[in-house]
Amino acid sequence: MSKQQNIIWIDPTGTGKTGLATAFLTQAINKGYRGKFILFPELVEILYQSLADHSEKKGFKDLCSL
Repeated sequence: MSKQQNIIWIDPTGTGKTGLATAFLTQAINKGYRGKFILFPELVEILYQSLADHSEKKGFKDLCSL
């Protein structure tokens, strides 16, 4: 966890992605790191909206900041 990296889990429904992401983020926060948990539909909405109003840079910056 010494590198700042984004993680995306992609797998079929019911394979434990949300549980894995939650456990991973919880462990990182307990070790003093910062993190953000976002569900895929919310991510798509943010990206779609940033394209619609031409604020892509702001949209990506918001996603990468806490």
